[in-house]
Amino acid sequence: MEATPFFNRGPSPLAKLVIFSLLSIAMMLTDAYFSYLNPVRQAISFLMHPLEEAVTEPFRFYPTISHFFVTHGEIVKENQDLRSRELLQAAKLTRMAALEMENRHLRTLLQIRETLHSPSIAAEIIHTGQDPFVQRVLIDKGTVHNVSDGDAVMDNTGIIGQVTRAMPLDSEVTLITDKDQTTPVESLQSGIRGIVVGHGGDNELEIPFMPVNTAIKEGDWFVTSGIDGVYPRGIPVAIVTRVERNAAYAFARITCRPVAGPNRYRQVLVVGPDQPQLRPSKPGATLSHAARPAQP
Repeated sequence: MEATPFFNRGPSPLAKLVIFSLLSIAMMLTDAYFSYLNPVRQAISFLMHPLEEAVTEPFRFYPTISHFFVTHGEIVKENQDLRSRELLQAAKLTRMAALEMENRHLRTLLQIRETLHSPSIAAEIIHTGQDPFVQRVLIDKGTVHNVSDGDAVMDNTGIIGQVTRAMPLDSEVTLITDKDQTTPVESLQSGIRGIVVGHGGDNELEIPFMPVNTAIKEGDWFVTSGIDGVYPRGIPVAIVTRVERNAAYAFARITCRPVAGPNRYRQVLVVGPDQPQLRPSKPGATLSHAARPAQP
């Protein structure tokens, strides 16, 4: 007696291949001639559409996302380049403005030099002192350029100081604001003569030993008197900013501010000790009107 197999295997694989191949051919022929499978195909396509969209969506957005990041990087780099160019152009414009101001200052110095009948030399400030209690600067002209001790130093608005140590290639200039520096002056308004003394580091001047009933008032201009034979006469020195009178004291306290200084321009004029023919009727007769400081 034959034993029954444990698993029923059914048709052989070859038989299955033949059967399904014939069925496929029949379906293709039927669909080609009669289009019976169109509704089935459309239904399957409708059901598979969300899956197709989900699969193709990343590929669809990839060029957009890639273009976004590339464009963003290009924009950032372009902005950095434009910012660098803007800073460079701003620096160039600032430099051009500084050169234009310097040229105007130099032209004014040349005009002043033509009005002086004493030897004068154009110089440049190359160093300013760091000590707040010593008001001195260094200029780039010395004895080889005919600069001597005692020469006056001025800019286009007035007296800056005096050469106190002339060296071969450079010279040390003591500013009129130094506490040990004195400058003979006279008032343009009243003709009163006096001596301007520096305070040190506060950029102020004082005219001591003036009687309490002096005619000097705020806003008066003081120019060099020229009686010392060092400073040319008539060059502006200071403007009176405060006059304090107290009947208990014999002298008034007169405070001034200098009209010139090394913090404005680097170019200066070194003037020799000979007396120039300067007789200005008001500050600015020999100096540039545009460069004059405003009166308080």
